[in-house]
Amino acid sequence: MGSEICLAQKSMKKGDEYFNDKAYAVAAIHYKKDAEEVVLSKLKWARCQYMMKEVKKCTDIYATAPADSLKDIDRYYYADALWQIGNKNLSREVGGRIVNPIMKDVIMNLSEGGDTLEVY
Repeated sequence: MGSEICLAQKSMKKGDEYFNDKAYAVAAIHYKKDAEEVVLSKLKWARCQYMMKEVKKCTDIYATAPADSLKDIDRYYYADALWQIGNKNLSREVGGRIVNPIMKDVIMNLSEGGDTLEVY
Protein backbone atom coordinates (compact mmCIF):
# COMPACT_ATOMS: atom_id res chain seq x y z
CA MET A 1 0.00 0.00 0.00
CA GLY A 2 2.77 2.44 0.92
CA SER A 3 4.55 1.94 -2.41
CA GLU A 4 1.27 2.62 -4.28
CA ILE A 5 0.87 5.94 -2.47
CA CYS A 6 4.46 6.83 -3.24
CA LEU A 7 3.95 6.04 -6.94
CA ALA A 8 0.75 8.11 -7.01
CA GLN A 9 2.54 11.04 -5.41
CA LYS A 10 5.38 10.80 -7.93
CA SER A 11 2.92 10.62 -10.82
CA MET A 12 0.98 13.63 -9.52
CA LYS A 13 4.17 15.63 -8.97
CA LYS A 14 5.27 14.86 -12.54
CA GLY A 15 1.81 15.83 -13.78
CA ASP A 16 2.03 19.11 -11.87
CA GLU A 17 5.36 19.91 -13.54
CA TYR A 18 3.87 19.37 -16.99
CA PHE A 19 0.69 21.26 -16.09
CA ASN A 20 2.74 24.26 -14.93
CA ASP A 21 4.57 24.16 -18.27
CA LYS A 22 1.16 24.11 -20.02
CA ALA A 23 1.87 20.62 -21.41
CA TYR A 24 -1.68 19.58 -20.56
CA ALA A 25 -1.79 16.43 -22.69
CA VAL A 26 1.28 14.99 -20.99
CA ALA A 27 0.08 16.12 -17.55
CA ALA A 28 -3.25 14.39 -18.20
CA ILE A 29 -1.47 11.09 -18.79
CA HIS A 30 0.18 11.31 -15.37
CA TYR A 31 -3.01 12.33 -13.55
CA LYS A 32 -5.13 9.68 -15.27
CA LYS A 33 -2.90 6.89 -13.92
CA ASP A 34 -4.23 7.31 -10.39
CA ALA A 35 -7.56 9.02 -11.03
CA GLU A 36 -9.63 6.06 -9.85
CA GLU A 37 -7.87 5.89 -6.48
CA VAL A 38 -6.89 9.51 -5.84
CA VAL A 39 -9.65 12.12 -6.14
CA LEU A 40 -7.19 15.00 -6.56
CA SER A 41 -5.64 13.21 -9.54
CA LYS A 42 -9.12 12.92 -11.06
CA LEU A 43 -9.76 16.65 -10.58
CA LYS A 44 -6.43 17.58 -12.09
CA TRP A 45 -7.09 15.26 -15.04
CA ALA A 46 -10.42 17.03 -15.61
CA ARG A 47 -8.67 20.42 -15.45
CA CYS A 48 -6.26 19.27 -18.16
CA GLN A 49 -9.16 18.25 -20.38
CA TYR A 50 -10.74 21.68 -19.86
CA MET A 51 -7.50 23.44 -20.76
CA MET A 52 -7.24 21.36 -23.94
CA LYS A 53 -10.84 22.30 -24.86
CA GLU A 54 -11.92 18.67 -24.50
CA VAL A 55 -15.12 19.77 -22.80
CA LYS A 56 -17.09 16.52 -23.17
CA LYS A 57 -14.25 14.50 -21.64
CA CYS A 58 -13.91 17.17 -18.95
CA THR A 59 -17.60 16.87 -18.00
CA ASP A 60 -17.43 13.07 -18.03
CA ILE A 61 -14.53 13.11 -15.56
CA TYR A 62 -16.07 15.71 -13.26
CA ALA A 63 -19.34 13.76 -13.24
CA THR A 64 -17.56 10.82 -11.60
CA ALA A 65 -15.86 12.92 -8.89
CA PRO A 66 -17.50 13.25 -5.48
CA ALA A 67 -19.43 16.54 -5.54
CA ASP A 68 -17.98 17.65 -2.21
CA SER A 69 -14.43 17.25 -3.56
CA LEU A 70 -14.81 19.98 -6.17
CA LYS A 71 -13.12 23.28 -5.43
CA ASP A 72 -14.49 26.52 -6.85
CA ILE A 73 -12.14 26.33 -9.84
CA ASP A 74 -13.45 22.84 -10.60
CA ARG A 75 -17.06 23.96 -10.32
CA TYR A 76 -16.25 26.87 -12.61
CA TYR A 77 -14.60 24.68 -15.26
CA TYR A 78 -17.31 22.02 -14.93
CA ALA A 79 -20.13 24.57 -15.24
CA ASP A 80 -18.51 26.24 -18.27
CA ALA A 81 -17.89 22.88 -19.96
CA LEU A 82 -21.47 21.81 -19.28
CA TRP A 83 -22.71 25.05 -20.82
CA GLN A 84 -20.58 24.47 -23.90
CA ILE A 85 -22.05 21.01 -24.48
CA GLY A 86 -25.57 22.35 -24.05
CA ASN A 87 -26.36 21.12 -20.55
CA LYS A 88 -27.39 24.56 -19.36
CA ASN A 89 -29.56 23.48 -16.41
CA LEU A 90 -26.81 21.39 -14.83
CA SER A 91 -24.35 24.18 -15.63
CA ARG A 92 -26.43 26.61 -13.57
CA GLU A 93 -26.82 24.05 -10.79
CA VAL A 94 -23.06 23.47 -10.55
CA GLY A 95 -22.38 27.19 -10.93
CA GLY A 96 -24.80 27.94 -8.11
CA ARG A 97 -22.50 26.04 -5.73
CA ILE A 98 -19.50 28.29 -6.45
CA VAL A 99 -18.55 30.29 -3.35
CA ASN A 100 -16.31 32.91 -5.02
CA PRO A 101 -18.73 35.71 -5.99
CA ILE A 102 -16.86 36.76 -9.14
CA MET A 103 -16.58 33.24 -10.51
CA LYS A 104 -20.19 32.54 -9.61
CA ASP A 105 -21.36 35.75 -11.29
CA VAL A 106 -19.59 34.86 -14.54
CA ILE A 107 -21.15 31.40 -14.66
CA MET A 108 -24.61 32.53 -13.62
CA ASN A 109 -24.59 35.21 -16.32
CA LEU A 110 -23.61 33.06 -19.27
CA SER A 111 -25.39 34.31 -22.35
CA GLU A 112 -28.06 32.21 -24.01
CA GLY A 113 -26.73 33.42 -27.37
CA GLY A 114 -23.13 32.33 -26.77
CA ASP A 115 -21.59 28.92 -26.59
CA THR A 116 -19.06 29.72 -23.89
CA LEU A 117 -18.11 32.30 -21.30
CA GLU A 118 -18.68 35.93 -22.07
CA VAL A 119 -16.68 37.95 -19.60
CA TYR A 120 -17.75 41.56 -19.46
